[in-house]
Amino acid sequence: MSIQKMSRLLMCAAVFLAVPFSASAQSTQYGNAGPWSLFRATDNGQVVECYATMPGNNGASMIFTHQASSTAFGLKTRRTNDEGIGEQVLIWFDNNRAEGNYVQMGYSGEWLAYTTSNSEPNGLLDLFANANTISFALSLPGGGVETSTFSLKGSNAMTKQTYDCFQNPTSMPSSVAAMSSPRGQGAGCPAAGSVRSGNSGQTATLHIANSSFRPLKIFWIDQNGQRQFYQDLAHGQDYQQPTYLTHKWIAVDQNGDCVDGVLEASQPGYNMMEIFGDG
Repeated sequence: MSIQKMSRLLMCAAVFLAVPFSASAQSTQYGNAGPWSLFRATDNGQVVECYATMPGNNGASMIFTHQASSTAFGLKTRRTNDEGIGEQVLIWFDNNRAEGNYVQMGYSGEWLAYTTSNSEPNGLLDLFANANTISFALSLPGGGVETSTFSLKGSNAMTKQTYDCFQNPTSMPSSVAAMSSPRGQGAGCPAAGSVRSGNSGQTATLHIANSSFRPLKIFWIDQNGQRQFYQDLAHGQDYQQPTYLTHKWIAVDQNGDCVDGVLEASQPGYNMMEIFGDG
């Protein structure tokens, strides 16, 4: 590694924390900015985090999250923490790899995230808000490199809304239904707390395909019976969701209704789930 690249790594090093903030928090949709969907997470009535997610290609996704002491952005791909992905990741903007920065990233669940303290300015956050694209080069076991590139369309408006969502806790969210709260239950959805994920250690994969002619949001129902948002899925899109046997999932449309009931892997390994609804 060159001295220049090493100095960038040291300047960009940051303390990693889990994103999204808390499994006990309740997330409600706050708004949209281009392809980004924004959410506000509250715990006992207090805003603990605001975050935004955006689907990419081949089942990949991006996240941007803001909390009291830190801000983070990251990605989710078909790669997992178990594969031994290197924590030093090269990031560059607008196809300018020569000006890339090595940063320390870490996994929180399926998200690989770069996190920085809010106590001082961070140039990467400015670039994230104003660039057209961002690329990540992941170091694979055995010496390989896998590059993922995402459009940053709408990221400037999204970051401003995300900051405002957290810093102005009395601001009203969008008129979108509170899909993650018990009050957001719609047709076809299990009653709050009536369905919970089990504690199986057997891994599986749900290949979820949206053929319902409507945009969907994929939620995991955790062991406490609470919804945890994972993925936006437009009609015609599909992605592979790592999971466990006995874990429960639902697909929620723009009206807050659950499409095709509760989703669950029926066997270890690969499981295909095509969501049709009523068309």
